[in-house]
Amino acid sequence: MVKPIIKCYVGSDRFDEGIGALRVRASHLSGDEGRAHADPPHNRLSSRVSTTCTVTRGVWMSGTGSHTPTDPRAHTGSWHPDRLDRSPLLRACEATARAAFVKSLRCHNVQKNELIVAEGTPSTYVHMIVDGCLMVWKQRADRNLQVTGFLFPGDLLGALAGVHYLYSARAVTRSTLASVRQTELNELSDTYPNLRHALYRTVTSEFALAQDQLLILGAMNAAERVATALLQFDRRQRARGMDADAPLWLPMRRTDLASYLALELPTLSRAFSRLRQDGIIACPSTTEVALRDRKALERMSCEAPI
Repeated sequence: MVKPIIKCYVGSDRFDEGIGALRVRASHLSGDEGRAHADPPHNRLSSRVSTTCTVTRGVWMSGTGSHTPTDPRAHTGSWHPDRLDRSPLLRACEATARAAFVKSLRCHNVQKNELIVAEGTPSTYVHMIVDGCLMVWKQRADRNLQVTGFLFPGDLLGALAGVHYLYSARAVTRSTLASVRQTELNELSDTYPNLRHALYRTVTSEFALAQDQLLILGAMNAAERVATALLQFDRRQRARGMDADAPLWLPMRRTDLASYLALELPTLSRAFSRLRQDGIIACPSTTEVALRDRKALERMSCEAPI
């Protein structure tokens, strides 16, 4: 009998401690959980067999899957559309378009740090995040990485791609993706105008996220950048149907968040510490940030109430 997959997301640097905070490592876990979250080599395409997701009595089980996370063709499991309730795209589709789109999806799991797409490679698939978190980045001329965004359940990866991916993406945590070929998605959008309109709205939202980062990287100081980013994460989490009082789930490494905000790591750490000391945020766990005073964050970011 196949055991259910145990989801236990482990973050990196604590948001509520200083620069020398100890990283929470998978070795602290036991049994299958520890092995599932062991850190694979950073930024390489895994040759291990990923697992697909099958539904048995409402529980997601492991099964044979594709050989790489970028090629999810070997789908053998059944699909349960309730897992996509957090997708703004599918919520905007009428029943027939939704059913056709869900039928085209192939579900597969990727391990923490596995490469999903690589910049400059052919954009064969569009991926929808079902569970977990992905990090998107571009390589600068100096060979360093610039983090350009984070994707959460319901978000799409590759919707804005042309012939080739313009960025790279890897899994921040163990994640579940639902993927569809670009050609098949194009055919579906031609058949179902409602799906085409929903995709347009989704792509527009993805473009808005890119504009958000331009805002962050503009003339804002460190405190304003952190406040703006937290409000944006909060807005996106609530758009996925999460409770307004639920803490933000931020499983990314602090160094990656610093890259996203174009800040040095010590500067980011001081900004978080100041917000926590002022009672504006709280950090109930290593991967969570609770917004205690949204009005104060809005004043700091110069944004209107969200």
